[in-house]
Amino acid sequence: GIRDVVALQGVTVGPEVTELMEHLEKDGEFAEQLYTHGLGVQSAEGLAEWLHYKVRQDLGIPSSQGRRYSWGYPACPDQSEHTKVWELLDLGEIGMYLSDGYAVMPEQSTVAIIAHHPQAVYFGMKSGFIPKGEAPDEVIAESDRSANPPEADPDEGPTEAEGEPAASAGA
Repeated sequence: GIRDVVALQGVTVGPEVTELMEHLEKDGEFAEQLYTHGLGVQSAEGLAEWLHYKVRQDLGIPSSQGRRYSWGYPACPDQSEHTKVWELLDLGEIGMYLSDGYAVMPEQSTVAIIAHHPQAVYFGMKSGFIPKGEAPDEVIAESDRSANPPEADPDEGPTEAEGEPAASAGA
């Protein structure tokens, strides 16, 4: 029969970054604490992206193909799904654990599923589920992050879905 693969990943920079941040905060080194936090978060994200690159390389697919989805974000909002990944990957072996609210710990860690299909897109699901009786492709196509964003009014400039970041609160 036809075979397919799914890639799951869990990465962490470990608890040492959080411990260093706590130490810096106690010492009143707030700027250094923020820099340390940023470096830890970006290191975890960089490692996750490198692993995604390796998956693409192993599968022989182009760097533009596929997407990495993490629970707690619009396409996969239900963080309780982390428990399934924990069972499969035994992430406790690398010092990762889940909080009571299913947040990934230590803070500078990520867990994701990699979809390698050429039509994989980022999309948002308000409820986190495809409503019964509705076609998944139609629900995704109507989401605000689908591959088929609504046409923009040329007088209003590009839309967020066309690659422009959303305005942040307080900006």
